[in-house]
Amino acid sequence: MVAGFRESDSISGRRRYREALEQRALEERKGGAIEEGMLKALRRGWCFGSDEFRERLLKLPVVRGTPKHSGGQIQHSHDEKEAMRLIESGLKALKLTRQQLWILPKGDSRKIAVAFVVKKRTVMTNGWIAGLLNMGAPSRVSRYCSEAEARTDVKAHVKRLQMSKSKD
Repeated sequence: MVAGFRESDSISGRRRYREALEQRALEERKGGAIEEGMLKALRRGWCFGSDEFRERLLKLPVVRGTPKHSGGQIQHSHDEKEAMRLIESGLKALKLTRQQLWILPKGDSRKIAVAFVVKKRTVMTNGWIAGLLNMGAPSRVSRYCSEAEARTDVKAHVKRLQMSKSKD
């Protein structure tokens, strides 16, 4: 099946799929009415299909190895789960609680280390990271992560996080 269109994965099915996409593009250019939900899906991601279909795609090695900047809903969904896992394991490795994130200074070296790892391994935005780690404005995350490799205190925490990941 071609995801979202109930067409068989055959030459004729792929042709009908392509024709349907071309028709939708034509309607959009003419200002025709296309369901808003479908437009959002077209603009944000490359996958049409159910959540079950997305989950099956995520299990495929070729999707898991997708480059960081590939975009799309599937990558974002997968990376959000991975980012949450990295934050939880980071907090555990650094012996921090979620409550401490709200007490510690925005530029605490441990917060920066966790943010640095999340930024390196996922496509999560600075705003998302800043919100979860209580780091203030999203631009701070960018600045802190840029400075991270030059700071010995942050590098030591990053190394600790990497060591704890290898034990998992």
